[in-house]
Amino acid sequence: MGAFGIFGPRTGHKALFYEICSLHNIDSKTRSLLHKIMDKYKSDHPGLIFIDDKYLRKAIDDEDFRSSSELLQELRQKWFQE
Repeated sequence: MGAFGIFGPRTGHKALFYEICSLHNIDSKTRSLLHKIMDKYKSDHPGLIFIDDKYLRKAIDDEDFRSSSELLQELRQKWFQE
């Protein structure tokens, strides 16, 4: 299964991120939010947000993501069962 972007196939870490988003049925708005979180916390591997809850924990408490904190908390509980 490949991920395709506007300029052709995605490869590497971004492709994995998009594949995981697809598997979790994450809409484009939420996917964009997750990507912004990973950009802010300077991760070259956006897929880490699915296996390390520190990114969601930081974002939940971050003023920049305050308007999305409820959604982020729901995702954290769903993915990390806390």
